[in-house]
Amino acid sequence: MVELTSVDALHHRVSGSPTLANAKEARALLDDVFARVRKNGSNTASAVQVSLGGVTNGNSVLVSLMLVWMRRARAAGAEIQFVDVPPLVSNLIEFTGLDDVLPIARAESAA
Repeated sequence: MVELTSVDALHHRVSGSPTLANAKEARALLDDVFARVRKNGSNTASAVQVSLGGVTNGNSVLVSLMLVWMRRARAAGAEIQFVDVPPLVSNLIEFTGLDDVLPIARAESAA
């Protein structure tokens, strides 16, 4: 099961374990968020931020979902930014060359 928790209109957290069995449900998680952005116009100054810190089993299904969510955000006239991407998923994204495509916030190194 994959769930979405909304902190406010721009900050959301995905948790759970995305699998092929629940990918269709997970794909629709952010549809209401993007529908509100479309309804209100694209006058939001910031991107919709999606934390993936609650994902327990990040894999290629999650990478696929990230691509779908990015396309749906853009279709709604919104920008999206992924944060707290699990290390295994970050490595997979870099390996496939999608780090130039997916809008991922890079962790700042500690000073």
